[in-house]
Amino acid sequence: MFAFSTPCGVNRKPRRISFFAGYALFEFTLGSGTQVSFAESEHRMRHNNKKIRETDKMNTNDSFNQTKTVTARIVSVHKNRFQIALDSAERKAAGHDAVLAGRLLYRGEIPVVGDYIEAEFETSPVGKPVGDARIVSILPRKSLITRPEYRVGTQNMAANVDICFLVVSANADFSVNRIARYASAVLQGGSKPVVVLTKADLCSDLSEYMHRITEICGNIQMHCVSSKTGVGIDELRQYLVPGTTIGLFGSSGVGKSTLINTLLGREIMRTGDIREKDDKGRHTTMHRQLIEADGVFLVDTPGMREFGICEAEEGLHEVFRDIEETARQCRFRNCTHKNEPGCAVRQAIEDGVLSQKQYDLYLALQAENSVRTASEKRAQKNKKMIGISKKRKELRNNH
Repeated sequence: MFAFSTPCGVNRKPRRISFFAGYALFEFTLGSGTQVSFAESEHRMRHNNKKIRETDKMNTNDSFNQTKTVTARIVSVHKNRFQIALDSAERKAAGHDAVLAGRLLYRGEIPVVGDYIEAEFETSPVGKPVGDARIVSILPRKSLITRPEYRVGTQNMAANVDICFLVVSANADFSVNRIARYASAVLQGGSKPVVVLTKADLCSDLSEYMHRITEICGNIQMHCVSSKTGVGIDELRQYLVPGTTIGLFGSSGVGKSTLINTLLGREIMRTGDIREKDDKGRHTTMHRQLIEADGVFLVDTPGMREFGICEAEEGLHEVFRDIEETARQCRFRNCTHKNEPGCAVRQAIEDGVLSQKQYDLYLALQAENSVRTASEKRAQKNKKMIGISKKRKELRNNH
């Protein structure tokens, strides 16, 4: 409250005038005397000052703005959201939700299940995470399993996988062609393939299936198991070494989820039955998921009915190593293995050293890989040129 006096020679009827200036209310009265008084609304001013003090306190209190960066691993991916598991030191915060930083999204660097990443999140004064974590970088991968997408492009399925169980069932859904494709992609991605022939209790003669696998894929490691009777399960448990990541790949209904439950000794994954008429299964696993048990990481994947080949030259060479080594013995370096004299491949097929089915599959996968690889390179080139065109347009508009 404050007041001041001013001369006034004319007697007037008292009149009250009020107006606002910001949050302050000013009132003054004109009377017959020389007194002019101002009254400021102390309540509004105190309320305004309180809000300012609270805002300043929050801006200067570091306990609400601490950002912590940790190393984590991608557990599952759901469109633009990620489930991450922190390292052992932060195990209490495992299963944290995360989103992708804008610069990674802009560059098209999308993490997949199994990726090690760096994530940052805000912490409360007691150290608990507040809100979603933010993925700021993807650490270098030691392996990456990919497959071609429909028409153009590739799909990253899992990263940092040490061993891949190629799960196939000993029934009408068995396909050695699919095994060769899986093995080529796994070897190309830097992992180790192991064929797991499931449902051994339903087959009276497993030697035929094993011979067909050996005939095409050579000396690839193979195990026959039954989740129902427990046959061969102990052999697979030898791969469950702490710190090892094992991925399971195969068609729907081959028993991937059931195999995980059997290996771990408890019910973790949901399972389903197969159709009796064609031994094909239905999708029970709807997304890729990383599971940890006693220091071992298992990656369960949805069933894949089709599996293409793209940019897998090294993988094909490794799967069909015996054909590649035999081809080096041909008389001509550019031998097409058709009508040339001194062709070691044709001679090996005639002698029964190589299988005609194996050679035909080798040619088919090589042709498919060449076509898809050329298409992928053209798509990447077109994408690059579109990006350059957009940059040029932006520069012209800016100038």
